[in-house]
Amino acid sequence: MPEDDRHGESSILPADKDAAPQKKTKPSVGRLSISASQEVSYHSPIPPPQILAGYNAIVAPDAGDRILRMVERQEEHRQYLEKCVIEGDNRRADKGLVCGTSVVLATIILTAYLAYLKQPSYGIAAIITELAVLGGVFVYNSKRREKERKDRRETSAKNRQPQSQEEEPKALQED
Repeated sequence: MPEDDRHGESSILPADKDAAPQKKTKPSVGRLSISASQEVSYHSPIPPPQILAGYNAIVAPDAGDRILRMVERQEEHRQYLEKCVIEGDNRRADKGLVCGTSVVLATIILTAYLAYLKQPSYGIAAIITELAVLGGVFVYNSKRREKERKDRRETSAKNRQPQSQEEEPKALQED
């Protein structure tokens, strides 16, 4: 039976004393371990064909098809949401035009009524106030739209930049 002494050495005691003693061995002091890792990334909602084939081989025979269907459903959902946003923006713009036209017509009618009552100064004040408010709304919305466009351009530019320095020369060579 193996017996361990205090120094980490092991020896086997012979069954009888006349047998040749076994050689003592020391256990290894250190262990060497080697590990490797690999990181793969892609810039597309659809994985490369090799990865899809790996899913088909390991997970299920139709795993690649299920992944593609999932990507297609996500794309349809995103397009639906974008369509809803655009339609909502159009409705809001149309309502804004109707409201703005109503305010202008009401001011014209009020100004004509004030002129009829021989109060042209109040009519002029109403027109100036209306023009100031409508001009302020126009300027505010113009600046807001310009800021949104700028933010969109910056976001698009960031998404188009290569992720690592190694990719940059390749992209430049392809152009």
